Amino acid sequence: MQDRAAVFTVFALNGLALGSWASRTPALSAQVHASPGVFGLALLGASAGMLAAASVSGRLIERAGARAVVAGSTAMAAASLVLVGFAPTVPLLAGALLVIGASVGMLDVAMNVAGVAVERRLGRPVMSVFHAGFSFGALAGSLAAGLAAGHGWSPARHLTVAAVVAVAVLLFIVRAVPGTRPEPTGTPVATPSRAPIRRPVLWLLAAVALCSAIAEGASSDWSALLMTVERGVGQGAAALAFAGFQLVMALARLAGPVAQRRFGPTRCLAAGAALAAAGLLAAAAIPVAA
Repeated sequence: MQDRAAVFTVFALNGLALGSWASRTPALSAQVHASPGVFGLALLGASAGMLAAASVSGRLIERAGARAVVAGSTAMAAASLVLVGFAPTVPLLAGALLVIGASVGMLDVAMNVAGVAVERRLGRPVMSVFHAGFSFGALAGSLAAGLAAGHGWSPARHLTVAAVVAVAVLLFIVRAVPGTRPEPTGTPVATPSRAPIRRPVLWLLAAVALCSAIAEGASSDWSALLMTVERGVGQGAAALAFAGFQLVMALARLAGPVAQRRFGPTRCLAAGAALAAAGLLAAAAIPVAA
């Protein structure tokens, strides 16, 4: 399998992991007998794991290469999916989510390093296509979650099957993933006139990224619970909310380069933020499930 298809599949596997467990939050919340507030504390485990992984991922890739980190982190994510499915209490669920957050965090960095290697070999931008692959994987995971919930599958059974599928796909494509290691440029870097922390534009961009992460996290982690608790739909139908979210995100990512060339990144950023705000407001205010 070519490296481009392999890296696209890795992005999709990462999305599959998210779509599989995030769409089962109503069942997981009931399984651990948690109120929405307590369940929200458990969800912090995934964020904490991703933060912890961010500090070590680069060093691991420098030592072992992107392919080895992709293989190890994907296998760890699959194992943690099983742990999430079988977690009987809130602390154990939080611990399982901590592991899945760490594994997905390492996979995020490694798959992007591999994606850059493919992009350099091709000589044209393809990262937006890879990121669309993540959304398509999450879409597939959420649709499978809806099907599993509709047929009465427990999270343990469903997430175990998802983990087995992920490992099987990994074994098929891992040899084609580039084994890239980040290379030093060898060019001396000029000392900036101002420390990065004192540059207002970086704080502004960080705020944009933070708000984007909050909006995406709210949609990913809470859409299924919103549908079941506040809108009164079944768990199978609730997964469709997250599926719709990921479908439109995938299409937007594929159209993103065209939109940026036509309208410029600043206008796209402003329009995307306005649409996101309108969507969150509508989801909270409109009582109709559809």
